[in-house]
Amino acid sequence: MLFGADVTANGFLQQSILLVGDDSGIAESLAVSVGDDYVVVRSSDGFTALEHLKTNPPPSVIVLDFALPVLEGLGFRRTQKNDPEIAAIPVVLLTAHAHDERVRKFGADAYVTKPVDLAQLVETIVGLSRVT
Repeated sequence: MLFGADVTANGFLQQSILLVGDDSGIAESLAVSVGDDYVVVRSSDGFTALEHLKTNPPPSVIVLDFALPVLEGLGFRRTQKNDPEIAAIPVVLLTAHAHDERVRKFGADAYVTKPVDLAQLVETIVGLSRVT
């Protein structure tokens, strides 16, 4: 199986996005924007997202909000980088604080600032999922 892809009922490969964040508006808008090209799986916190990654095929891309309940984005990213099973999955960081020192040290593959420009986010996801 390809990294970040899953076989649909009709036998085609479909890529997935793991959206880790508590903003349902972004999740719904992203799902509509990517249409049939991706399945969007949502997790409202970093801990639940890590649990999801342990038991499901890896997504093409992780879209990660910096500010999260339970396990915030920085803690999620540290754990992800230290786990060889999920370390290579590209991460798009959503943040309102693009110039914060912690954000620069975060090591994301791409950054999208809030308020989120949906077209920019989709373009970033597509670009990163082609790399994998």
